[in-house]
Amino acid sequence: MSEFMKRLATAVVGLALLGLILYGGGIYLKLALLVLSSCMLWELQACLEKVDIHLNFFFLLGLNGVLFLDLLFFKDLRLGFLLSCLAILFKFVLDDQVSLQDLGLYFFAITYIPFFLYQLAFLDGSPWIYLVWVLSFGTDTFAYLVGMAIGKHKLIPRLSPHKSVEGAIGGILGASLLAYLFCLYFHKPYSLAFASMVIFASVASQFGDLLASKIKRKTGIKDYSHILPGHGGFLDRFDSTLPVVAIVSIVLGYIA
Repeated sequence: MSEFMKRLATAVVGLALLGLILYGGGIYLKLALLVLSSCMLWELQACLEKVDIHLNFFFLLGLNGVLFLDLLFFKDLRLGFLLSCLAILFKFVLDDQVSLQDLGLYFFAITYIPFFLYQLAFLDGSPWIYLVWVLSFGTDTFAYLVGMAIGKHKLIPRLSPHKSVEGAIGGILGASLLAYLFCLYFHKPYSLAFASMVIFASVASQFGDLLASKIKRKTGIKDYSHILPGHGGFLDRFDSTLPVVAIVSIVLGYIA
Protein backbone atom coordinates (compact mmCIF):
# COMPACT_ATOMS: atom_id res chain seq x y z
CA MET A 1 0.00 0.00 0.00
CA SER A 2 1.36 3.43 -0.96
CA GLU A 3 2.04 6.09 1.66
CA PHE A 4 -0.87 8.17 0.36
CA MET A 5 -3.29 5.26 0.65
CA LYS A 6 -2.06 4.57 4.20
CA ARG A 7 -2.68 8.19 5.16
CA LEU A 8 -6.11 8.16 3.51
CA ALA A 9 -7.21 4.89 5.12
CA THR A 10 -6.04 6.02 8.56
CA ALA A 11 -7.78 9.39 8.13
CA VAL A 12 -11.09 7.78 7.10
CA VAL A 13 -11.06 5.30 9.98
CA GLY A 14 -9.92 7.97 12.42
CA LEU A 15 -12.62 10.45 11.43
CA ALA A 16 -15.30 7.77 11.65
CA LEU A 17 -14.10 6.75 15.12
CA LEU A 18 -13.89 10.38 16.21
CA GLY A 19 -17.45 10.97 15.02
CA LEU A 20 -18.75 7.96 16.94
CA ILE A 21 -16.97 9.02 20.14
CA LEU A 22 -18.23 12.60 19.93
CA TYR A 23 -21.75 11.40 19.16
CA GLY A 24 -21.74 8.84 21.99
CA GLY A 25 -20.24 11.29 24.49
CA GLY A 26 -20.45 10.57 28.20
CA ILE A 27 -18.26 7.80 29.54
CA TYR A 28 -17.19 6.83 26.01
CA LEU A 29 -15.74 10.29 25.45
CA LYS A 30 -14.02 10.37 28.83
CA LEU A 31 -12.46 6.93 28.37
CA ALA A 32 -11.31 7.88 24.87
CA LEU A 33 -9.66 11.00 26.30
CA LEU A 34 -7.95 8.87 28.97
CA VAL A 35 -6.53 6.48 26.37
CA LEU A 36 -5.52 9.27 24.01
CA SER A 37 -3.81 11.35 26.69
CA SER A 38 -1.97 8.27 28.01
CA CYS A 39 -0.66 7.51 24.51
CA MET A 40 0.44 11.12 24.06
CA LEU A 41 2.26 11.10 27.39
CA TRP A 42 4.06 7.94 26.35
CA GLU A 43 5.06 9.52 23.02
CA LEU A 44 6.39 12.63 24.77
CA GLN A 45 8.28 10.64 27.39
CA ALA A 46 9.77 8.37 24.71
CA CYS A 47 11.01 11.25 22.54
CA LEU A 48 12.60 12.99 25.53
CA GLU A 49 14.62 9.85 26.20
CA LYS A 50 16.38 10.53 22.88
CA VAL A 51 18.12 13.47 24.57
CA ASP A 52 18.77 11.66 27.85
CA ILE A 53 15.76 13.09 29.71
CA HIS A 54 14.07 10.30 31.63
CA LEU A 55 10.63 11.12 32.96
CA ASN A 56 8.88 8.35 34.88
CA PHE A 57 6.07 7.22 32.59
CA PHE A 58 4.17 5.42 35.36
CA PHE A 59 4.28 8.58 37.46
CA LEU A 60 2.85 10.49 34.49
CA LEU A 61 0.12 7.86 34.17
CA GLY A 62 -0.67 8.28 37.85
CA LEU A 63 -1.03 12.04 37.44
CA ASN A 64 -3.21 11.46 34.41
CA GLY A 65 -5.34 9.07 36.44
CA VAL A 66 -5.84 11.67 39.18
CA LEU A 67 -7.12 14.18 36.61
CA PHE A 68 -9.34 11.54 35.02
CA LEU A 69 -10.92 10.53 38.35
CA ASP A 70 -11.61 14.16 39.20
CA LEU A 71 -13.27 14.59 35.81
CA LEU A 72 -15.21 11.34 36.09
CA PHE A 73 -16.57 11.69 39.64
CA PHE A 74 -16.61 15.44 40.27
CA LYS A 75 -16.92 16.76 36.69
CA ASP A 76 -14.09 19.14 37.42
CA LEU A 77 -10.32 19.35 36.94
CA ARG A 78 -9.27 21.89 39.56
CA LEU A 79 -8.77 19.46 42.44
CA GLY A 80 -7.08 16.90 40.20
CA PHE A 81 -4.74 19.51 38.78
CA LEU A 82 -3.90 20.81 42.26
CA LEU A 83 -3.14 17.30 43.53
CA SER A 84 -1.04 16.56 40.43
CA CYS A 85 1.00 19.74 40.92
CA LEU A 86 1.58 18.90 44.58
CA ALA A 87 2.60 15.34 43.66
CA ILE A 88 5.16 16.70 41.19
CA LEU A 89 6.59 19.05 43.82
CA PHE A 90 6.77 16.25 46.40
CA LYS A 91 8.54 14.01 43.89
CA PHE A 92 11.08 16.75 43.18
CA VAL A 93 11.79 17.26 46.87
CA LEU A 94 11.97 13.56 47.79
CA ASP A 95 13.60 12.08 44.66
CA ASP A 96 17.17 13.29 44.13
CA GLN A 97 17.14 11.93 40.59
CA VAL A 98 14.53 14.50 39.52
CA SER A 99 16.33 17.58 38.17
CA LEU A 100 15.01 21.11 37.78
CA GLN A 101 14.61 20.36 34.08
CA ASP A 102 12.53 17.29 34.92
CA LEU A 103 10.41 19.36 37.29
CA GLY A 104 9.48 21.78 34.50
CA LEU A 105 8.84 18.99 32.02
CA TYR A 106 6.51 17.15 34.38
CA PHE A 107 4.46 20.33 34.75
CA PHE A 108 4.50 20.88 30.99
CA ALA A 109 3.51 17.29 30.18
CA ILE A 110 0.57 17.12 32.58
CA THR A 111 -0.71 20.58 31.65
CA TYR A 112 -0.30 20.53 27.88
CA ILE A 113 -1.63 17.02 27.33
CA PRO A 114 -4.26 15.71 29.80
CA PHE A 115 -5.29 19.03 31.38
CA PHE A 116 -5.81 20.65 27.97
CA LEU A 117 -7.34 17.56 26.38
CA TYR A 118 -9.80 16.82 29.18
CA GLN A 119 -11.36 20.26 28.65
CA LEU A 120 -13.18 18.64 25.72
CA ALA A 121 -15.39 16.76 28.19
CA PHE A 122 -16.91 20.07 29.33
CA LEU A 123 -18.25 20.61 25.80
CA ASP A 124 -19.94 17.20 25.74
CA GLY A 125 -23.57 17.37 24.66
CA SER A 126 -23.30 20.79 23.01
CA PRO A 127 -22.58 21.80 19.39
CA TRP A 128 -19.44 23.56 20.62
CA ILE A 129 -17.64 20.23 20.84
CA TYR A 130 -17.56 20.16 17.04
CA LEU A 131 -16.23 23.72 16.85
CA VAL A 132 -12.89 22.49 18.22
CA TRP A 133 -12.35 20.33 15.16
CA VAL A 134 -13.74 22.93 12.78
CA LEU A 135 -11.15 25.41 14.03
CA SER A 136 -8.13 23.09 14.27
CA PHE A 137 -8.70 21.13 11.05
CA GLY A 138 -9.99 24.24 9.26
CA THR A 139 -6.94 26.28 10.21
CA ASP A 140 -4.61 23.51 9.08
CA THR A 141 -6.44 22.98 5.77
CA PHE A 142 -6.72 26.65 4.80
CA ALA A 143 -3.14 27.35 5.87
CA TYR A 144 -1.95 24.53 3.62
CA LEU A 145 -4.07 25.53 0.63
CA VAL A 146 -3.27 29.26 0.81
CA GLY A 147 0.39 28.54 1.48
CA MET A 148 0.58 26.26 -1.54
CA ALA A 149 -1.18 28.85 -3.74
CA ILE A 150 0.46 32.14 -2.80
CA GLY A 151 2.89 31.46 0.06
CA LYS A 152 6.16 33.34 -0.46
CA HIS A 153 7.33 34.56 2.95
CA LYS A 154 8.51 31.87 5.34
CA LEU A 155 6.89 31.91 8.78
CA ILE A 156 9.55 30.24 10.96
CA PRO A 157 11.75 28.30 8.50
CA ARG A 158 14.05 26.84 11.15
CA LEU A 159 11.08 24.96 12.60
CA SER A 160 8.87 24.33 9.59
CA PRO A 161 10.34 25.26 6.19
CA HIS A 162 7.04 24.82 4.35
CA LYS A 163 4.88 27.15 6.48
CA SER A 164 4.41 30.68 5.17
CA VAL A 165 3.09 33.96 6.54
CA GLU A 166 0.44 33.96 3.82
CA GLY A 167 -0.60 30.46 4.79
CA ALA A 168 -0.83 31.42 8.47
CA ILE A 169 -3.08 34.38 7.63
CA GLY A 170 -5.13 32.17 5.31
CA GLY A 171 -5.58 29.67 8.12
CA ILE A 172 -6.92 32.38 10.45
CA LEU A 173 -9.28 33.79 7.81
CA GLY A 174 -10.45 30.31 6.81
CA ALA A 175 -11.12 29.31 10.41
CA SER A 176 -13.03 32.56 10.94
CA LEU A 177 -15.20 31.86 7.90
CA LEU A 178 -15.91 28.30 9.00
CA ALA A 179 -16.74 29.49 12.53
CA TYR A 180 -19.18 32.04 11.09
CA LEU A 181 -20.88 29.33 9.01
CA PHE A 182 -20.91 27.10 12.09
CA CYS A 183 -22.75 29.78 14.07
CA LEU A 184 -25.24 30.28 11.24
CA TYR A 185 -25.97 26.56 11.08
CA PHE A 186 -26.44 26.19 14.85
CA HIS A 187 -28.14 29.58 15.26
CA LYS A 188 -25.44 30.91 17.58
CA PRO A 189 -24.47 34.60 17.83
CA TYR A 190 -21.20 35.60 16.18
CA SER A 191 -20.12 38.36 18.57
CA LEU A 192 -16.90 40.35 18.67
CA ALA A 193 -15.78 38.33 21.70
CA PHE A 194 -16.49 35.08 19.85
CA ALA A 195 -14.64 36.27 16.75
CA SER A 196 -11.66 37.22 18.93
CA MET A 197 -11.69 33.76 20.49
CA VAL A 198 -11.71 32.17 17.03
CA ILE A 199 -8.67 34.19 15.94
CA PHE A 200 -6.87 33.39 19.19
CA ALA A 201 -7.66 29.68 18.80
CA SER A 202 -6.51 29.65 15.17
CA VAL A 203 -3.20 31.30 16.06
CA ALA A 204 -2.75 28.88 18.98
CA SER A 205 -3.51 25.97 16.67
CA GLN A 206 -0.65 26.94 14.38
CA PHE A 207 1.75 27.53 17.25
CA GLY A 208 0.76 24.17 18.73
CA ASP A 209 2.03 22.61 15.52
CA LEU A 210 5.22 24.67 15.68
CA LEU A 211 5.74 23.69 19.34
CA ALA A 212 5.51 20.01 18.43
CA SER A 213 7.92 20.58 15.54
CA LYS A 214 10.45 22.29 17.80
CA ILE A 215 10.33 19.44 20.32
CA LYS A 216 10.91 16.96 17.49
CA ARG A 217 13.86 18.97 16.18
CA LYS A 218 15.36 19.26 19.66
CA THR A 219 15.06 15.52 20.20
CA GLY A 220 16.07 14.53 16.64
CA ILE A 221 12.96 12.57 15.68
CA LYS A 222 10.74 12.71 12.60
CA ASP A 223 7.53 11.42 14.19
CA TYR A 224 6.49 10.92 17.80
CA SER A 225 5.55 7.29 17.09
CA HIS A 226 4.18 5.04 14.36
CA ILE A 227 0.83 4.23 15.95
CA LEU A 228 -1.11 5.83 13.08
CA PRO A 229 0.03 4.44 9.70
CA GLY A 230 1.03 7.27 7.40
CA HIS A 231 0.50 9.93 10.08
CA GLY A 232 3.02 9.13 12.82
CA GLY A 233 1.79 9.38 16.39
CA PHE A 234 -1.14 10.92 18.20
CA LEU A 235 0.92 13.99 19.06
CA ASP A 236 1.74 14.41 15.37
CA ARG A 237 -1.95 14.38 14.55
CA PHE A 238 -3.38 16.35 17.46
CA ASP A 239 -0.56 18.79 18.28
CA SER A 240 -2.55 21.72 16.90
CA THR A 241 -5.82 20.57 18.50
CA LEU A 242 -4.68 20.54 22.14
CA PRO A 243 -4.50 24.33 22.63
CA VAL A 244 -7.74 24.81 20.66
CA VAL A 245 -9.61 22.45 23.00
CA ALA A 246 -8.48 24.42 26.05
CA ILE A 247 -9.18 27.84 24.53
CA VAL A 248 -12.64 27.00 23.21
CA SER A 249 -13.77 25.23 26.38
CA ILE A 250 -12.45 27.81 28.85
CA VAL A 251 -13.23 30.99 26.90
CA LEU A 252 -16.76 29.88 26.03
CA GLY A 253 -17.37 29.57 29.76
CA TYR A 254 -17.01 33.35 29.92
CA ILE A 255 -18.63 34.54 26.70
CA ALA A 256 -21.24 31.92 25.69
